[in-house]
Amino acid sequence: TPPLGSADAVAFLQAQVDAKSAAAESARAEADGATLEASTARQAADTAAEASAAAASTASTAIAAAESQRDLVVGDLSGADATKATLLADAAIAGVSVVDVRATFSAESADAACALSYEAMGVPSDQGHCEASAASARRRRLTQTSPFDVSVLLTAAQTNQSLIDQGMSNLGAASGASNVVNVVVDPVAALEAIPGVDAAAVASFATSATAASAASREAATLAAEATRLDQAATAREDQARTLEANAAALEADAETARTNLEEATAAVVPPSAAETTDVALVGGAVSGSVAVLVIAFAAYRYRRRRLASSRGASGPPRFGGSSRRGRFGGMRGFGGFSASPTARMDDARRGDDARDDAPADPEA
Repeated sequence: TPPLGSADAVAFLQAQVDAKSAAAESARAEADGATLEASTARQAADTAAEASAAAASTASTAIAAAESQRDLVVGDLSGADATKATLLADAAIAGVSVVDVRATFSAESADAACALSYEAMGVPSDQGHCEASAASARRRRLTQTSPFDVSVLLTAAQTNQSLIDQGMSNLGAASGASNVVNVVVDPVAALEAIPGVDAAAVASFATSATAASAASREAATLAAEATRLDQAATAREDQARTLEANAAALEADAETARTNLEEATAAVVPPSAAETTDVALVGGAVSGSVAVLVIAFAAYRYRRRRLASSRGASGPPRFGGSSRRGRFGGMRGFGGFSASPTARMDDARRGDDARDDAPADPEA
């Protein structure tokens, strides 16, 4: 960096100011653009959130209506049938499938066979509906156990699909389980097959359940979209904040550079008062000398002219010829010769002396 107080320092700092100002302006434009994009993204996310909320409200209303119809269907049932009907109806309202996981176990009772099936799958017993029936009509057994055909209904309305998938896989590899098979069940059809169910009530329920499941799917789709847009808006806002901070830092840096430039400009040393006085005196002396020379030269020229004029008027020409001025400013004499004013003056004096010395003419 050039030393402070020099013109080079000012030029150096001016270049820094220009460069940093340009960088700050560019960063500010980028930050402003990012802020605008973030604002637009946030507006889109807010709009999606409002749509999702409206869809969720619609779905909630539809689900409530379907649940009222479900209660009418289940109200005529009791015990295991009521439990089974509720599971199937909830699956229909949610719009999810029902899986009938079937296997054969040897057990002391139907309840024991169901317990073995849940244990083999790794699924809690309260998250499904199990039915078991004797696999053989033979009464006499050599052992205390008998084979039972076990059917477990599982639905994502009561448990998560991952647990269902893992349970089916576990059951297929479990020792003691045989004849393992998985069957997808239509919940409304299975509901109609339950003894004692009112078919008309099931039909009304089916209509309400279809509307509820459609509304739920729409709400879920809009909720996912709202979440995606919210995440995108948040990312844009984070980026805008980062760019804003960068722009602010560059603007502060540019302002510091401008302050440094002002200080450097003020620190440039001006000529001292003594130096200024000396320069003025030298200038005045030179001007005075020139003026004296001009006046002296003018006086010299004037005196020359006066001397030449007075000599020309009093003295005759050296050769008594014409007094016309010659080509070079002198007096031209006879035969083309000319004499200087001094020579003519000397000749004139000698002429006067000769006349005084000459004898007087006796005849005169």
